[in-house]
Amino acid sequence: MKTKGDRNTLSVLVLVLALLALASAARAQRPAPTATTTGPSDIETTSATLNGKANPEGWGYSAAWVFEWGTSGYTSWGPNGQLGNMFSPGVTSTEGVSYGISGLVPNTKYHYQLVVYDASGDFIYGGDESFTTLPVPPAVATGAASAVTAGSATLNSTVNPNGADSVAYFQWGLTAGYGNTTPPLDAGAAASAAPVESTLTGLSPNTTYYYQLVATNSGGVAYGEGQSFTTLPLPPGASTLPATPVTAGSATLNGTVNPNGADSVAYFQWGLTTAYQNTTPPQDAGSGSSVAPVQSTLTGLSPNTTYYYQLVATNRGGVAYGTGESFTTPLPPPVIRPPTSQAGMIILTWQAVPGQTYVVQYSTDLKTWTNLPGGSLSASGGITTLTVSDLIWPAQSRFYRVLLLQ
Repeated sequence: MKTKGDRNTLSVLVLVLALLALASAARAQRPAPTATTTGPSDIETTSATLNGKANPEGWGYSAAWVFEWGTSGYTSWGPNGQLGNMFSPGVTSTEGVSYGISGLVPNTKYHYQLVVYDASGDFIYGGDESFTTLPVPPAVATGAASAVTAGSATLNSTVNPNGADSVAYFQWGLTAGYGNTTPPLDAGAAASAAPVESTLTGLSPNTTYYYQLVATNSGGVAYGEGQSFTTLPLPPGASTLPATPVTAGSATLNGTVNPNGADSVAYFQWGLTTAYQNTTPPQDAGSGSSVAPVQSTLTGLSPNTTYYYQLVATNRGGVAYGTGESFTTPLPPPVIRPPTSQAGMIILTWQAVPGQTYVVQYSTDLKTWTNLPGGSLSASGGITTLTVSDLIWPAQSRFYRVLLLQ
């Protein structure tokens, strides 16, 4: 015999079964929601927007959509975590859905898909899509130029591609606005810094140039700090000229220098052979761009001796050597003492060079000179005396001189 409580329980069970039947019938009459995963947008180094299309087919608040994503399997969900975002009531058409994600790892591949689920617990998957975040732009450092000459220079820098294929080049010019670029260089795809260099040729001497390294990959462009260098000037021009005047114990060395626009210094090297052995004190040759004379006087030289010399000029651009030249110091002129007379004889005395030949001449007007008879001799010692007979008329002046025959 059934009790009243049994009848109540049975009534509730029948009601629940009826409701489930009605819900099942409703589900059978209403299409299931649809989901399609579409391509991503706004991909950056650490963020992207996930896109898809969904049709709730009228399920309204009984259906929701969510994206799931990850690098290996789906490990993240949104919006609102795994709960997703509810559809508006009554929507029966396909609509686009998007969700922006951030905090991603640069240069990394991610998978994602759109998921729609309804109140019945059914899950509709839109299919897998993927994207790769952009890499970090390269890291660059512009280095100092090397091997700088009057017409060329090597530009140096380092590039860290940050794991993505990168290209590097230098921009350069006469101002910090540059205006020229070197051919692009393959900087590789490593994750550490590596050197890059490029050589400029055809530059102007003694000129300042500006340059900067530029590197690019799919993540962006990086600019190194601006640097500059100044090409070397041309070496100075140097010409050795004849020495003048030259005496028995001194000589003035002559030459010309063109500094070619850079501070220059000049000096002579000289000696008894072409290996030279001495140098004159350096002289400031200026920084002009035209030829200017230089000279230096040597003293304390030996008579009747050949000396060799050469002009040398230098600036930042290098050293220039003039041609080698030479000169020979003459013998010293004889120094005659005042003549004396004795018993009709004239006594002449002078300082002579042993082995050299001298001739004595006389004149009455210091214009016309005549060799004195018997007045030629070869000196054997330093002090030479010549005694000659020379009749001097009263009130007549007589002048004498001694010449060295060479």
